[in-house]
Formats: sequence, C-alpha cells, structure tokens
Amino acid sequence: MESKALVFDKVTKSYGSLNALDGFSAELTHGIYGLLGPNGSGKSTLMKCIAGVIRPTSGSITYGGENIYTMGAGGAEFRRLLGFMPQDIGFYPSFTGIDIIKYFALLKGCKYDFDAARAALESVNLGADMKKRVGGYSGGMKRRLGIAVTLIGEPEVVIFDEPTAGLDPEERLRFKNLIREMGKTRTVILATHIISDIEAVADYTLFIKNGRLIRTVENDKSVQSHADVLEEMYMDSFGQKADSV
Repeated sequence: MESKALVFDKVTKSYGSLNALDGFSAELTHGIYGLLGPNGSGKSTLMKCIAGVIRPTSGSITYGGENIYTMGAGGAEFRRLLGFMPQDIGFYPSFTGIDIIKYFALLKGCKYDFDAARAALESVNLGADMKKRVGGYSGGMKRRLGIAVTLIGEPEVVIFDEPTAGLDPEERLRFKNLIREMGKTRTVILATHIISDIEAVADYTLFIKNGRLIRTVENDKSVQSHADVLEEMYMDSFGQKADSV
C-alpha cells in the first residue's frame, strides 16, 4: 500500500470565542500515532474533523496532497479510505453482528463479502457471536464490534477515539495486538488520555493541549521504562497525572 501523508496545516475549530483546535499542525504517514492529552484538549474535535463530522473553521487537512473534503463528491473518496471508531458507539439493537458489518459496508459504498465480514468479526473475538442481536451484546462486545466496523473496506487511515473504554484486560491486549498489525500498512491514530493504551504500540506520541500540538515524541518500545518517560512528559505538559488504565 502506497504511503501517503495526512497533513494538518494550522487547523482551527472555533465555537464562538472558544478554540477547540487552535492552529493544529502535523504530518502523519504509515505507522501508529498516539494522540495524548486530558479531556477537553481537542482530541475528539480533531477526530471529528478527520471523519468529516465537523469542518475546521480555518486551516486545511490533506491526504496525498488532496483536500480530504473535496476528494470525490463531497469527500466521498477519502471517507472510503477512512475507518473511524468514535468514543460513543450506537448500533441498531435488533441487528446481528454480521448485519452491522453488512450495513456499514453498504453505507461506505464497499462491496459486501461475507467471508471478509466474518474474518473482521473473528479478529475481535466475535466470530461465535456474529448471528446474535447486538442488543444482547455487553459493552465490551459493542466496543469490539466498533473496531471490526473500522476494518471495512481495508481503510488506509484508521482513527480510534478512546477505543478501550469498557474493555477488560484480555480484550485490551487483543486490541493492542490488532493495532500493531494495522500500523504496518496504515496510518493509525489512537486518541486517548490513558498512557498504557499507547506506550506499547504507538510509534509516535503527539501531545495535544488546548487544541495545539505541543510535543511529538518518537517512542522507544524496547525500553521497559518508556511508560514512565511518557508519564513524566505528561505531568510536565499538563500539570496532572495521566490515567494508567
């Protein structure tokens, strides 16, 4: 898969006098990027801008040199290349797991393939539950279903907003292993305020504060104490202790 750059150039999103994003600039290629900051730092706003849920007030976001909002009709081409799991996930409770995958594949304009859908569900340990109604899924199962939905259509850019909320330790480990594989051929953005979610998998950590990128760190995952280094940087950047789980 060709490596293309996702570039943010002075991206600002204003709500009246409040800047949720304030001149955010960065360039991301293949790999895993942990977007780290406390609640209210601008992480979710940035994710929504990438997904096209909201538009920046000023600045630009490009992918492969093209504006993501004008790629295809109204940005349809970029949306086809994007996998997005928001912090709050809502699924039709009467749908089965496999129904959800088919539904989102059709929404995204992707050709539906049962074997590929089943493989996506199996990758998040939902293969045995794919014909069960989602209304009967636990919170953790719904999070895992959300992860499977992001894999539809082999996206080139994948973003996760607080993805491990509601996951038990075993599920959290499974998610991290899945992320490692995805980051080999994709641009993966993991937005969280939990250091343990990113210290073992992210290639880079981007610290965001008040809507600005204030620090970029290349992670050394071979160093056992790297989490402690990130914790110290977090304290220095935000003046508070990060959540550890």
